[in-house]
Amino acid sequence: MTKSTKSDDRKTNTPFYGFVFCTFVIILASILIQTRNSPPVNKYLSKTISPKKPYETFEEFYPHYLREHNQKTTRQWHYVGTTLVIINVLINPILSIPMIASGLASYSVMPFFRHLPNGLYEIVLFGIIYLIGGKLLTRSFKKTLLPLLFGYGFAWIGHFFYEHNKPATFIYPSYKRKKIEMNLSTNDLSFLSDRSRQRSMISAGFQLSSSSANSPFEQYSSKLPASVRGALNHTT
Repeated sequence: MTKSTKSDDRKTNTPFYGFVFCTFVIILASILIQTRNSPPVNKYLSKTISPKKPYETFEEFYPHYLREHNQKTTRQWHYVGTTLVIINVLINPILSIPMIASGLASYSVMPFFRHLPNGLYEIVLFGIIYLIGGKLLTRSFKKTLLPLLFGYGFAWIGHFFYEHNKPATFIYPSYKRKKIEMNLSTNDLSFLSDRSRQRSMISAGFQLSSSSANSPFEQYSSKLPASVRGALNHTT
């Protein structure tokens, strides 16, 4: 067998290795999500919670997320980045596989690092898995990196130059990527079926500028735990 033939075989097998790698990560992360609140895994969960991470669920985190995107220009930069990511994934749909694998992996370890003031370990884990999986599947770092540059680059322009705040990616990277937090470990999907709570959150998104005590945002946030309301008020 010639060297060129061996090289061609390696290139042909590369996507297969990518599928195997991503599948393994997805299975492992799914198992961790299901077992992390049960012995013996739960003993490794964070015993303390950083003051910068008071939100245990996406439902609690969402009002804070909305206020971090208060300016229209910031949201427009996000729309541009998200649109480019969608177009890029439509062109290279295989990239959706490492996105799912890396997102699920970072979400699965989130409760183990709640004592830290940032989401560094989640970001690193996400980046490593996504880059490895994407490179194996596409055989191109350029194609793999483009969605990250589009998605985060344009969003950060809005945060740093217009909103003047820190992107949620730095503290809650898993919530940033996971639009609705599903508590898979307890199969609690009640939030998805409770339309009144969904409407409250959607209304809050359209009426952030309202300062009235009767605004949807205030009505929604008043139902949150006291510790969460305190943290939310502190950020505004």
